[in-house]
Amino acid sequence: MLTLIHSFFSSCGGLRFLRRRNNRILQLRQETKRKTIGSNHLCAVWHGSSPESPGKRASETSAHPLILTVRVADQAQQLVQMKCYTPPTMRGLFILLLLAIATLAAEDMPKTMTKIEVHLEGPEVMTGSFLAQPKVIYRAGTKYCRMEEAEDSQNKIHGLLVVNEPDAWMINLYDKSARHVVDPGPTFNCGLPIFAEVDSKDEGAMLYQNLQFGNELLFFKQMGAAGQPGPEENGKKTTQYAIEIGSTRFLMFTVGAPNERPLAVARAVGGKGEVFIYTAYEEVPFDSKLFARPEGVKISEAKP
Repeated sequence: MLTLIHSFFSSCGGLRFLRRRNNRILQLRQETKRKTIGSNHLCAVWHGSSPESPGKRASETSAHPLILTVRVADQAQQLVQMKCYTPPTMRGLFILLLLAIATLAAEDMPKTMTKIEVHLEGPEVMTGSFLAQPKVIYRAGTKYCRMEEAEDSQNKIHGLLVVNEPDAWMINLYDKSARHVVDPGPTFNCGLPIFAEVDSKDEGAMLYQNLQFGNELLFFKQMGAAGQPGPEENGKKTTQYAIEIGSTRFLMFTVGAPNERPLAVARAVGGKGEVFIYTAYEEVPFDSKLFARPEGVKISEAKP
């Protein structure tokens, strides 16, 4: 029988404790649910209740362990108490959950992002005007987008767009205001169209939303455009891609084959043309702070 008791204690990790702490035999303070083990001793366990606070669940009290109590019949009804298992508290479970979520988020975080610097040129774009000012764009996949515009002091606008799908913030740094919009889904793809629509009835209008900063080369190739030798630019050979739909014509010039990057993307429609000149196009380490909720601005919520 003693061997059986020792074996049971060992399964709970308490044999060493029993041997060292026999002098800490305690009187049972309350009757608990009991489970008979053999014929000469009993084993009782508090199931989710604190021994100091009868009737209260463990989650409602302090982090008290479950207590295993064994009554040995031939030891003058003396009781041995030992820790067998300490359940996690609600706070502990919450912390573990947060750590798990943070780990998953870190695994999903992209390693790099595309940084783009462009400016617009065209017959109707005056040199030095707001339209001709450079834009800085960051993109990582379809979840993270950011566009930084120059200040338009005449109209008191200093635009900044931050997208972290499904959230987006349209910010005016001039007056420290912002508007928060939530993408209703069901798909969550941030968009950075290069050109604004000029006529929704035009056959090429559908392309405006698909031709975006950060996916220029992919777009032209998916549309079946084949690369052709283009003019030299500063002594470098370029490749030209062209798409024509209806009265709209799109052109792209790239450099750096085989690792191509856009040099210019142009549109001609209705006898008018405009072109975005790329002064920078590179992959840089991903910076999550660039896509976080903006600070230091007053944010209003957009109505659904």
